[in-house]
Amino acid sequence: MNKGKIVSAIFSSFLLLSIVLGLFPRIATAAAGVQLTFDLNAQGQTLTNKFYDLSAWDLNENWTTKADGQHANYFSSRYPFINRVQLMIATGGCYIGYPGCNTNRDLFADPSDKTKLNDYKFDSLIQATSNIVKQGLKPYIVTGNVPIKLSSKPVLGPFQVNVRPPADYEAYYNYIKAMGDALVAKFGTEELKGWQWGVVQEYENRDMYLADDESPGSTRIAYFKLYDYTVAALQDSIGSANLTVGAHAMAVSPGLWSHLEFIDHVAKGKNFKTGKIGTQIDFLTGSYYDQKPGVGAPASKSLEHTINLLRSRALQNGLTGLKFGIDEGRILQGPDGKDLLSRVVGHSFQAAADARLFKQLQDWNVDWFSMWGMNTEGVWGGVDSVSAHVANLSYKMVGDRQLNPVLSGSPAGTGNEVGGIGGFKAEENKLHLMVYNYNADMNASAGETPAITIKNIAPASGNTVTVKQWTVDDTHGNFWPAWWSDQASRGFQDSSYNIWSKYSVEVPSALKNYADREYWYSKEEGYKKQAELKSTTRSVAVNGGSLTLYPSMGHHGVVFYEIANAKSTGNAQIVTDDLNDWTRSYMHSDGLIFDTGNAAILGDPSRVMRKAPFPGPGAESVIYKYPNMVSLSATALFASSSETISDYKFYASTDGKTWAEQSGWKSQDTPINEGLWTKRTYTLGALPGGTQYVKIEFPAEEAYFYSPQLSQVQLAYANTCACADNSVYADDLNDWSVAYSHTAGLAIRYAERGSAGRP
Repeated sequence: MNKGKIVSAIFSSFLLLSIVLGLFPRIATAAAGVQLTFDLNAQGQTLTNKFYDLSAWDLNENWTTKADGQHANYFSSRYPFINRVQLMIATGGCYIGYPGCNTNRDLFADPSDKTKLNDYKFDSLIQATSNIVKQGLKPYIVTGNVPIKLSSKPVLGPFQVNVRPPADYEAYYNYIKAMGDALVAKFGTEELKGWQWGVVQEYENRDMYLADDESPGSTRIAYFKLYDYTVAALQDSIGSANLTVGAHAMAVSPGLWSHLEFIDHVAKGKNFKTGKIGTQIDFLTGSYYDQKPGVGAPASKSLEHTINLLRSRALQNGLTGLKFGIDEGRILQGPDGKDLLSRVVGHSFQAAADARLFKQLQDWNVDWFSMWGMNTEGVWGGVDSVSAHVANLSYKMVGDRQLNPVLSGSPAGTGNEVGGIGGFKAEENKLHLMVYNYNADMNASAGETPAITIKNIAPASGNTVTVKQWTVDDTHGNFWPAWWSDQASRGFQDSSYNIWSKYSVEVPSALKNYADREYWYSKEEGYKKQAELKSTTRSVAVNGGSLTLYPSMGHHGVVFYEIANAKSTGNAQIVTDDLNDWTRSYMHSDGLIFDTGNAAILGDPSRVMRKAPFPGPGAESVIYKYPNMVSLSATALFASSSETISDYKFYASTDGKTWAEQSGWKSQDTPINEGLWTKRTYTLGALPGGTQYVKIEFPAEEAYFYSPQLSQVQLAYANTCACADNSVYADDLNDWSVAYSHTAGLAIRYAERGSAGRP
């Protein structure tokens, strides 16, 4: 081999090693298995924090004595994404001394003395909430399980709390009001404005709340009464304007009675305390659990379906502006069939699952998904989990405008799902990307090397951007592989663990023997180092408005990028269709016409409605075609005094042939025409990447064919122009979707060759 070839070979080897180690951005001519393309001009809704709620089953476990001596910046420095602590079953249901109870929940000086019902003692609740506030967080207090001495026939359910209703609802009202008064005296109403309140965990779960006769009908009414009396007590102590209150249903699986009936009650039912119609409600939540990693729970709905049932029933009842969240969830059991302590596994599977979940929560407009724990000790101290790492990384995206990737190609590994979400903050010239390699099989071992391309990107100054990269997998930010190896070396068996799964993050709590726990603690410092979330930084040149990255992702791996000094080369365009004609839509079904009557009454000179009563040949719809649509809003008018409001459906497509219904919309109602009509504005802030077509489908007519009417549609789409001032947009005149308007004497002519179409 000559000298030149030797030098060339050495350089090639160095370049390959540099690529493997991530020293330089990889440049490749061969296509990666999966390509994710993010368009910096296709900016959708603003991303929000989704993992901000931390659940506490027993306030006495982590938030009284254990929290007293903690530094006030513990959460802000370690888990800044947490801003609220949910104190479950916080106001009653058990006390030490009552058979079967192992904690104090009843807030009385003597919880066993039934002759005295006003010896209130709220010290433990005040201590817990004080420690939460000291950390800069907000309490979420879940009331509802009734103190033992306030029930005539107390019964402990499977969760060791009293499930029976109060013997006297007025006495229970006095108890809750006194608690509210005590908290106002301690913290003041300004502080309490930021708190949240609930009434029973999973209210239709017979294991949490059950009437004395145990029938569905009696239990339903007993809960309605409990909710109404609780809300009245909180309103009277805190003030309605200062109160944020709601309810948590199972929702994900069938209960003793339908959780949807509660929504009907608070919207239109007679309040059992006040006698008026309706009860204050500010949010609705559900639970969502998989049975095991990657395995859904039997008889359970999907997360999307769980939230949509709550949202749609609320809207049917005219309840708009509510928040919708998941108050408890993730995974019930490990692969060994035993319960996971904080409902997550320590395995890297959880990293990819949580990154995927973060995108779903944004796409479906779920306001929060509560976490049970964050490290091997749950809350204080311990070794951070991969779940906490993903939450911390996702928090960097809060305030960004959402970018959804266009996916192409196929994963290398069987069952691998490569996906991601992006966010751009123009005022900071900063781009974030989170990409995951998810597989429902926790034992899957195939990695991926996707091509991640950012289009329409340019350096804000100079000719390079700064790429900072974090990775979470078996060898980055994860103690689990080392622990799994160590426990095997020590000879641990399944019998070495107690009631909790050996896959639980809280290893010391799951170990049965003292000596085994001491073995864990002897190696904990090493695990902490392995769990550290580290980053690498490099400068990368941007050429031709495009940048491609090729991360090497392990099985169940997550890669996160923060790209600084970046700007977009254009802006999203907005088209507003006032539906005065069809010039801005792509096509529409034959059964639709314009209604130009009653303009003054309805506040719009022209709307779209059906020609004749439904059913016709099929659902009526309007279709829009614009390049790379990212969001839409639509305003509809409903004759709400004449029929129940049924919502429009929204679909997205890349080709105009295959349609996917979009469920992540929000809505806001405004009464018009003295309340006889309702104006409902829908907002869908995150359309799938590469959406070229949107279809808006009319709901089935229930009373009158002229209701509802589509009043206005607004669409945001990416400006794909490559010119410097973004002033040119090409129209091939294949249809009228790009033109603003045209005279009636023009038509599209299709030629056999040459231009596909021309006026």
